[in-house]
Amino acid sequence: MLNSVFNDISYFMLLFLIFLFTFAMCMHVLVVDVAAYGRMPPLFGQFMSIFRASMGDMAMLDPYKSFDLYDGPNDMPFEEREFFLTKSIVIFTFFIYIIGQFFLFMIFMNFIIAVITESHNKII
Repeated sequence: MLNSVFNDISYFMLLFLIFLFTFAMCMHVLVVDVAAYGRMPPLFGQFMSIFRASMGDMAMLDPYKSFDLYDGPNDMPFEEREFFLTKSIVIFTFFIYIIGQFFLFMIFMNFIIAVITESHNKII
């Protein structure tokens, strides 16, 4: 009985970890800032950030840095700042973020509820 529940959830966890790693690699390639995680390796910081987002924590980024990287004084006018990424890359990064939020939070939370309900019905 308990073995069947673990078997059902193991397939979900494997698929969930693949999606987590995929979106973490996307954010790592797009150089999304994870300096808030300190001395943690950047890829692991991305993984933790995506995992937190998948659990419903929508504040995965530093609100003062957003998706674009800027190295310079903050009192400089916005028009004169030089950014590391182009506007199209920033829009693409935001698009990946929205897709990640949708898949990791909405779809997978519904999926785990369905898996647990099916396992519960099998047991009862």
